[in-house]
Amino acid sequence: MAKGRPLGRRRQRIALVLSGGGNLGALQVGQLRALAEREITPDVVLGCSVGALNGGAYAVDPTMAGVRRLEELWRSVQHEPDTLMPGSWMPNPVMLLRKGDALNSNEGLRTSVERFLGGHEIFEDLAVRFECVATDVDSGAETWFSEGELVEPVLASAALPAVYPMVTVGDRRYLDGGVLNNVPISRALELGARKIFVLHVGLHGRPTPQVRRPADAALIAYWIARNGRFARDLASLPNNVEALVLPPGARPEIRFDDFSRSEELMEQGYLNARDYLDRLDADDADSTAAERAERLRADARAVVDELRGKVVGRWKGHGPRPDP
Repeated sequence: MAKGRPLGRRRQRIALVLSGGGNLGALQVGQLRALAEREITPDVVLGCSVGALNGGAYAVDPTMAGVRRLEELWRSVQHEPDTLMPGSWMPNPVMLLRKGDALNSNEGLRTSVERFLGGHEIFEDLAVRFECVATDVDSGAETWFSEGELVEPVLASAALPAVYPMVTVGDRRYLDGGVLNNVPISRALELGARKIFVLHVGLHGRPTPQVRRPADAALIAYWIARNGRFARDLASLPNNVEALVLPPGARPEIRFDDFSRSEELMEQGYLNARDYLDRLDADDADSTAAERAERLRADARAVVDELRGKVVGRWKGHGPRPDP
């Protein structure tokens, strides 16, 4: 567990922030490909939930070869989807009343975590600094892991409440980091990053506003809590920090446990990120540093507005507005 050792002073102190998002984590693989093409090497990779899984795998080899390996891993998930998300996990009343702390075992997920990490067992074995976040059940606080044992913290970061059991690390119990910090840009700031690439999967998963069952109200509350923190953090970025939120594109119409379109999502993530970065480069050729900074702040404000449901029409700098 880490207190937050600042990054070194070389270059711009670049951080990659990978959000949670379940099966939509495939989008992040395409986004990583766009960054690798530009030979962007981070000082630190920060991940939450599926972002911890992808971030840890990327930190094994933060090159194009490493991204290609990650692509193959996601293709394999298409054939074994239950290893990452049990099919049809929405519980019936009998399942909710049975004893136990979760609806499913995490053994399949553990196997996937170990495969994604390529056999690496401790944080110190990774090629680039990596940290992941989980929620301490007993203290109600977020906890960051960056040293020592690797598999259990990543498993804890992805332990979706009720779906997977809590994970014990040391003498503490943990659940999914997305409960408190689904898009952990605040950690990047705490470590001193000055350029942050946010690999967010977008507004995917937003529930419909109609409340017909108690479960509908619970889903709405959970979605607001997860995205509200991101909106606040993004809105309060210091002026000397650049945040580039890579656009995920339009929301696909797939269930949360459907991994059959991972290939398509990886390509979508890649094309949207590539086009966005190319557009920034073209604009920068005729811009001052101050103009670039203002453009990035405007893009961040547009994302904040979208998260808060204020935007209609186009998502500034990011192509068509995702479906609500």
